[in-house]
Amino acid sequence: MVLFRFLPSRHRRPRLARNLAVGFSPTQTSNRHVLEQCFKWLADLRKGVEKIGFRPDADTVFLRNLYGNRDLSRLGTDLYDAYETWLQVAKIPEEERGRKGYPSPAECRQIVIEKIDKEIRCLKRDQKARSSIQAARTQLEIVSRNVPDGPELDRLLRYEATLERFFDRTLSQFEHVRRMRLGQPVLPELEVHHSMS
Repeated sequence: MVLFRFLPSRHRRPRLARNLAVGFSPTQTSNRHVLEQCFKWLADLRKGVEKIGFRPDADTVFLRNLYGNRDLSRLGTDLYDAYETWLQVAKIPEEERGRKGYPSPAECRQIVIEKIDKEIRCLKRDQKARSSIQAARTQLEIVSRNVPDGPELDRLLRYEATLERFFDRTLSQFEHVRRMRLGQPVLPELEVHHSMS
């Protein structure tokens, strides 16, 4: 589709191709280059609507690049739908607008500009959330690399058990010597003999 024309081939991703085939949403990608291009298109769309007003031919190119072709079977609404709705309201004749209480074309333009700003804020928020998730995922991968595999883990667990027994025996000997030095009664040493018969 059109979006690929602006991206170098090393930045194209198969998941993005599937998104574009069914109607792309800028919030469905974490590719930095795609998001930068989406921000640029939204800024250009906003600037055009703000300075000139509705330009269906030029604006539709930006919207189609961002959201794909209109598909009647898709669920939900997006900026493309809002643009088309407010464009139709702006085209309503003045007397009908006054009679039905519709906003003026300038107010319709302002509403679309606010929707574009909201979309930009949403994209930036999603981008920040994705980057924090990616940072957490990277941190988790670093930590998981420090966890040894099966045989190595078993060996470390055996070492741990050996050290625990050594510490317990040393602590018991220390307690025995301390009691003797203080003149306290010494607990008899417990010897356990174990036989398999």
